[in-house]
Amino acid sequence: MAICKNCKREISKINDIDICPHCGTRNPIDLDYRTMDVTQALGVTEGELYKSKSKKCFALLTCLLGWVGAGFFYTGFSKKGIISIALTLVVIGGIGSILAFVLSFNPVLSYLLPFLAVFVIYVIIGLLLLGKDNLKDSSGVYLR
Repeated sequence: MAICKNCKREISKINDIDICPHCGTRNPIDLDYRTMDVTQALGVTEGELYKSKSKKCFALLTCLLGWVGAGFFYTGFSKKGIISIALTLVVIGGIGSILAFVLSFNPVLSYLLPFLAVFVIYVIIGLLLLGKDNLKDSSGVYLR
């Protein structure tokens, strides 16, 4: 937007370039005035433009690979991804060990059942995340 050289206010309409609508100055825009590229004003150089991440991809990764924290790693929350992996290992290892050693359950099923429970929980979480509109990535940008 152009700026009046007298009152320093923005002139938004193209047809107002002869007279400033705020102060009434004639020819309020300097002759050498050019609009500024927004990316230069923000300090963004070529190749640095940020493309927001997909909410559908985030939900799909959480549904299928949530137990390894893939959705969190995709959105840039590495600490949450590592915590997700650790919790999965603790739940599967802890419940599986209790089933296998304390209750003398089948060793394969004793670890498979907790894994299936964790998997179903992450499928439910992923489906719930798909319905949310205010999801952000680690940069604070809303997921599209």
